[in-house]
Amino acid sequence: MLHTDALRKRLFGVAKTERLRADAYTPAVNETVYRLQREAAISYLRSGYSVMSTASSLALRNVVQSRPLLTTAAPNLPDFG
Repeated sequence: MLHTDALRKRLFGVAKTERLRADAYTPAVNETVYRLQREAAISYLRSGYSVMSTASSLALRNVVQSRPLLTTAAPNLPDFG
């Protein structure tokens, strides 16, 4: 299970239970977090693992950007719409 919140907290070096400062949610940081999450998902899929990914405020364009990459990594990925 890949969680953007856990990834973001790791990037900022804080514990899972700590709150992040507002600067952890800038558009640039968001792009980095979503890119790293996509890369991790692709790596796991290519290794034969299943992946569940969460993102509480995932923008539609991030989903659209991820779909072709994930489909290439896992050609049997179901299409849920």
